Amino acid sequence: MSSIDGGISWTNINNTTSTLNITPIRSTLYKAVVKNGSVCVEDESSQVLVDVYSQIQILNQPISVNTCANQNKTFSVLANGDGTLSYNWQVSSDNGTNWTNISSAPTNYSGYATSTLTVSSGNVTLANSGLKFKCIISSSVNCSPVTSNIVTLSVSSSGVPVINTQPSNQTFCTGSVANISLTASGPSLSYQWQSSTDNIS
Repeated sequence: MSSIDGGISWTNINNTTSTLNITPIRSTLYKAVVKNGSVCVEDESSQVLVDVYSQIQILNQPISVNTCANQNKTFSVLANGDGTLSYNWQVSSDNGTNWTNISSAPTNYSGYATSTLTVSSGNVTLANSGLKFKCIISSSVNCSPVTSNIVTLSVSSSGVPVINTQPSNQTFCTGSVANISLTASGPSLSYQWQSSTDNIS
């Protein structure tokens, strides 16, 4: 018999042997009623609790970083699961062939046992461009650990954005759509267009 309300109500299970093999999907109480062939004589086992914990799930994966040198950068992972989650960030300098626990060499890193790893500015150098990171997440209820996606720290040799192709003047009639564009190179580019109607000949 099984119960999911703490033993208030019980449901018979289609099993007539002394061993019960189950694959529970939620925490459940179980007990057995043993009869000797007569409906009037029976004995009841102790209740046993089968606790079921949810597996760890990664909700948001870490994202690769493209940056200028000498700036603090972070990698973050968001996960949930039963029990207390623990985090172990690892680093690879050979394109993911070998991995090292950052906790064993924490210089220039912080947060390597949390959901957010910080790579301090002293480690964000051109020489470290290409370092790869991943996070192994485990739980206190011993569900199987999960590993995040592998992400890359890319460090640009130049911190100055360069415009490769400048926008050009255009002439349009009223109501037409002007498409003004440029091309640029550099790390983590963003664009802010501006306009001016002053001193136009």
